[in-house]
Amino acid sequence: MTDKNQKKIKSNREKSGLYNIGKIILTILIVGGSLYMLRFAKLEVVRDWVLARGEWAELFYVMCWVVLPIFLFPVMIIAFAGGVAFGFLKGAILTMIGAMINTIIMFYISRYIAKDVVNNLIVKRVSGKLREKLLTDNQKTLGILFFILRIMPVVSYNLENYLAGVTNLKLGVHLIETFFGIIPGVVIFLNLGNNALDTKSPAFIGAAILLALLIIIPTWMSRKYFGDIFGNNNNSDIQRDK
Repeated sequence: MTDKNQKKIKSNREKSGLYNIGKIILTILIVGGSLYMLRFAKLEVVRDWVLARGEWAELFYVMCWVVLPIFLFPVMIIAFAGGVAFGFLKGAILTMIGAMINTIIMFYISRYIAKDVVNNLIVKRVSGKLREKLLTDNQKTLGILFFILRIMPVVSYNLENYLAGVTNLKLGVHLIETFFGIIPGVVIFLNLGNNALDTKSPAFIGAAILLALLIIIPTWMSRKYFGDIFGNNNNSDIQRDK
């Protein structure tokens, strides 16, 4: 083996080592930051954070959307706070901007940290329809799958973002399904926040009814399109150790 080849192998090993160290550090930061941020997961706290910034309140709210979901902060609280602080229309625009930027960041964080590990776990532990859907290269199938996950409020926004990054879903497809998938939730949660001070108002009651429909309809859609991979069944797609 020539000196040139030896140096190349050594360089690749060093790069791989730094790459793995970077992944470990980033993982620790996300886990530690998540534990810390959950202490502040209250509507009043986020609202006060935003309003205390005065003329910078709009920018600060967008940055809340960009940064906080990375640390598993409940996004419903951020959306409620946006409705309370800015009303429906401005809150919705700012929310969409922040959420789309955050989607890109979380997608690449997930792909950088966990794609290989999670794919191997899916291959070893998941079988049947669920593995087929998650490991496919078909962008239409993945797009529809993640669109349905996105519009279901019972599925964590943070989890969906991180899960998308470890599949073969392309960023462009992910941004499209995210844009259209978060619109129903944005409309409902911003409306709830905007009318939070008058829970007996028709607007608040209407938003609450829409929230219930947002849970029921996507669940029906998932069963219709994907069969039983989201449902309870005796033949689980998740393989367990014996």
